[in-house]
Amino acid sequence: MIFHHAPKSKLGQIWVSAVLYLLVTVVIMMLLVQTGVPLLDKMRDKSISTTTIDSVATLSEHIQEVASEGEGSRRTVSFDVKRGHLAVHDDQVVWSLETEAKIIEPRSKIELGDLIIASNIDASATEYSNSYIIENAYLQVNISKYGNASSQVTINTTDLVNNIYHKSVGANVSGGFNFYLGDSQNNEGSGYTELLEEGSLLDKAVVIVHLDTPDFYYDLYLILDSSADYLRTQAKNIQRK
Repeated sequence: MIFHHAPKSKLGQIWVSAVLYLLVTVVIMMLLVQTGVPLLDKMRDKSISTTTIDSVATLSEHIQEVASEGEGSRRTVSFDVKRGHLAVHDDQVVWSLETEAKIIEPRSKIELGDLIIASNIDASATEYSNSYIIENAYLQVNISKYGNASSQVTINTTDLVNNIYHKSVGANVSGGFNFYLGDSQNNEGSGYTELLEEGSLLDKAVVIVHLDTPDFYYDLYLILDSSADYLRTQAKNIQRK
């Protein structure tokens, strides 16, 4: 019998190759787990969202039918919620789901009749007799209400923002607000304020200030975006005198 003895270096190479193959295989499996599972989760959430949206749309149709048929009309509706949170408040049926799946663009909404599909929107706006309250998950802003289109009054921009309350801190934000255009530093004029849209589930809450100053006509937008911890401003329709 003839025995062939491989050199030590050759045996070492075989073992090293085996270990490398094993490591490469493990790394590939880990990559599949890390990328595959989130992808499956997103696909699952998209499927659940589509099914739930269809269910809510069907529910809305039944509600309208019952309302049109008058007192005593009834319907039995099957509604299966596999994930997310279902709640009823302010005469609205609200289903919410936290997901990494891109169902629609962030901070946007789609209105299909009575059905609203929204992503990352938490802004709301309410009009009172002397003020507007615009808020989201982080801030509550109190803005003065002035005049109307047929009855304009004197407005000073330093008096527009009455208060900003930071919810996560639990305290009012210190400081003041002032706005003027160009180098005139004229922050007073005649005009009125209006709320762009009242309600909840808004992508942004907006108060518009229509101003006629000695130097400019312009519209000042006070904007609180959804999920934002700051108030931003924008001047539009500017006309120099």
